[in-house]
Amino acid sequence: MKANTRTKDTLEQMKSHLAKYDIITFDVFDTLITRCVLKPTDLFTVVEARAKQKGIVNHAFARDRQQAEHVAYAQYGETASFLQIYQVLQDSFSYSHSQCDALRELELQTELQLITPRRSVRELFYQLIQAGKRIILCSDMYLSSTQIQQLLVQCGYPEDLDIWVSCEKSGTKSSGVLWDKLFASLPEGQTTIHIGDNPDGDYRKLRQMGRDAILIDSGMALFQNSPLYGYLSKYIVDEIGSSLVLGYLINKALFNSPFSDIHTEADVVSVWGGAAFSCFMDFLVKNRDDSQLLFVTREGYLLKPMYERYCRQLGIQPQSSTVFYASRAATVSATITSPNDILTAMMSPKYRGTAGNFAKSRFNFDLSANPELCSMPVSLPEQKREVYENLKPYFPDMICNGKQQQEAYQVYTQSVRQDGKCLTVVDVGYNGTIQYALSKILGEKVNGLYLFLNDGALPAKNGCNCAGLANPRDGQHPIYDNLLFLEAVMQAPYGQLQKMELADGLPKPVFNADRSVSKEIPEIQEAFCTFVEWIAQWQCDTGDALHLSFELAEAIWICLLHFSCLPKSVLDSMWLADDFCGNPIWRYDVEKAKWQNGNGTATPLAFTLTRQGEKLGLKYAVKNSIKKHIPYFAYDFASRIWQKYFLQHNTYNKTQKQ
Repeated sequence: MKANTRTKDTLEQMKSHLAKYDIITFDVFDTLITRCVLKPTDLFTVVEARAKQKGIVNHAFARDRQQAEHVAYAQYGETASFLQIYQVLQDSFSYSHSQCDALRELELQTELQLITPRRSVRELFYQLIQAGKRIILCSDMYLSSTQIQQLLVQCGYPEDLDIWVSCEKSGTKSSGVLWDKLFASLPEGQTTIHIGDNPDGDYRKLRQMGRDAILIDSGMALFQNSPLYGYLSKYIVDEIGSSLVLGYLINKALFNSPFSDIHTEADVVSVWGGAAFSCFMDFLVKNRDDSQLLFVTREGYLLKPMYERYCRQLGIQPQSSTVFYASRAATVSATITSPNDILTAMMSPKYRGTAGNFAKSRFNFDLSANPELCSMPVSLPEQKREVYENLKPYFPDMICNGKQQQEAYQVYTQSVRQDGKCLTVVDVGYNGTIQYALSKILGEKVNGLYLFLNDGALPAKNGCNCAGLANPRDGQHPIYDNLLFLEAVMQAPYGQLQKMELADGLPKPVFNADRSVSKEIPEIQEAFCTFVEWIAQWQCDTGDALHLSFELAEAIWICLLHFSCLPKSVLDSMWLADDFCGNPIWRYDVEKAKWQNGNGTATPLAFTLTRQGEKLGLKYAVKNSIKKHIPYFAYDFASRIWQKYFLQHNTYNKTQKQ
């Protein structure tokens, strides 16, 4: 018998459909409430990790707990209770009485911490109560009605619910016994309908009895029927970190509602970037030392408080740190002490624009006294020799300007340095330009920690240590391949740093006038931090048992973008200025799925994931081979060719059809 699934209905349509019934019964788990884990038994794995942290057990509780449940069902029948399961654990699995007491309480506590409401179903629930409907809850469950009531209250349901649970009524929904007892207790002539997610106990059994029922999809069922499943299913593994991240994405965020018109936007945004930033925070903590972290602007505006909130939830002391005013433009211009420095600064990164804007953005030098040169269009590094010759008359002034900025940076760094500590730059990446320049400015080795770090990163030339969570040239990196999104959501409410200067002997950061940050950006950043704190709390509770997968985080990032799972208001807030490379404002066109700027340049969303079971396409195997073998200085050029002739015309068109 095919189930009557109404999950394509809107909330109002469901409410209208239920209006003709006197009594509405609801299933509990995965209908009214759900857990932020992939599967119910993952709860036991979390309990085991927490129990080991607390010294309650040192063996495989999760395995024993599942086996004890099976034994209890064989011994007491399908209506075995929570207490009976733990009695079996004590009698047959060599757990002491005190261990069972502690584990039982810890399991209930973990249930309370992982449980979350299906918010739109809860809204429907209250609308039905206001309409005068009688509500009864029916669950095949080992927990008692009192324990289930605790979970429901935690999720915002009322305290005086009528709960029929199999372990107390000596009958299950799936056998029909619980339904027989329930219907026998109801007044004659009253119409009933049941809502639940289990095809057997919540639908088929009732239809066989001639009763009305509606089958709604659980979060997992919705996920399995979505296009995301083919790309994310390979991360469904027996590991706490993946279970929590995907459980949050599926059950709390993207598929929390079974109704077609309800979307949980804040929670979707939270896990979209929060998963990746959780990995980065974990990376920073695992690389702790006695140095002072320099969270460089503008990314440091988000990363420093995020790091401190993460450490606080983790229960550890944050490494000494500061938000450090630094940018490529400011630090590179402060290294200009010779003609060779000027030539080096022309080489990387690429630049398209006027000579005047190039001199201003790259060297903080004003060419307006020479209007003809100032307006001359340049393309670098292709025209490096021509630009070099045109700038040559200004070298003495540019070098003097650079030395003044270098002195300002030396004074500034000394003013923020704590107890003479060694310094570690913290940044998103990618070539370590700021770390490299700061090392030259200070005449000392400066360390660096990055989200992404390219092969051949610049700091190595100065003998500086640097490490990245991911290497963009080693395989596919969906976030790195779409960096404009990352940089757009990490903006700060002040302009781009142009230079550091001295005013009355004191260092003063000078910003440009660009303060155009969307009002949605602070909300997006707060959503990221909320998820990072949530992960940190579970890391604190489960210790080394929780491992985070950056590959999973990247897959979530790009899948939510590619399959239009993010709110349009978030995507409309994406814009970014890039004066250092000569680009005007980049804006994301939601309808075309492209970044575009005033120069007429368009960059499509790069979606290069493969579905579960698919082999990497030939063109991407070729791409990765090229990336591993071409010289680093040629990578930007090769990347442009790839995007123009392969990515834009092949991948984008193909994925649009999927």
